[in-house]
Amino acid sequence: MQFGGDQLAFMATAPEMAGKGGQFWGNSKPGQHTFERVAISKEAQDAAKGQRLWTLSAAAVGLAPDEASI
Repeated sequence: MQFGGDQLAFMATAPEMAGKGGQFWGNSKPGQHTFERVAISKEAQDAAKGQRLWTLSAAAVGLAPDEASI
């Protein structure tokens, strides 16, 4: 892949990426447009913080928190 956007498009649409949702992928080699699965931080696993972020984000764009699902 020549560009980072191509890599992201691949990750979003490639059949070989099916079933890999909910994982975190990081650019482990900046400039080379390669992504590897990495561990999710404890903070990112905190459901209460995630809900708070969702509520604040929804409010920031004028939505009620229940207008869209996570």
